[in-house]
Amino acid sequence: ISKLFEYKPPRLAIKYKKIIDALRPKGCRFFLDSGAFSIKERTGWISLDEYCDFVRCYGRKFDTVACLDVIGDTAKSIENFKYMVKNGADHDNLVLAWHAGQPVELLEKCIALTDYIGLGGMAKGYEIGARIKQAEKAISVVKSKDRKVKIHLFGTGRPNLIRRFNKDVYSTDSTSWNIGSK
Repeated sequence: ISKLFEYKPPRLAIKYKKIIDALRPKGCRFFLDSGAFSIKERTGWISLDEYCDFVRCYGRKFDTVACLDVIGDTAKSIENFKYMVKNGADHDNLVLAWHAGQPVELLEKCIALTDYIGLGGMAKGYEIGARIKQAEKAISVVKSKDRKVKIHLFGTGRPNLIRRFNKDVYSTDSTSWNIGSK
């Protein structure tokens, strides 16, 4: 029996599956985030193999799946991306993250591997002007390619940033709506 059938999801995952099944007919789209930011902030943890198991089991329930990235180490994120694809945890919309402050050469490597790039490092650690410059720099590299590459902005929920990059960015995410509950 394959690992797919051996995987026992946590109860929370089953709860989310029911929510997704209920909202899908209403036109809602779902993005599976790997939780790399929570891992970096030491408020969560998951192994690459566990994440691959989850993606193999539930990935098709989501419109988009983020690769398990390593914040501050795009080279390791690329390794994780390749591992996920090799081990059957791929998706039509598998997002590979490049993080602000990393070499542009690594962004080029990301673009060579996929047509859906996530720009990370936008949520914390930079003042707003620096975030804008990092995003503009990365977007110009992506737009210089001779093929369509979708861009996701991780940790970007500020309306002014979303408006600013609306023409260039395919998707964004943020947990700022949840700040009041923390």
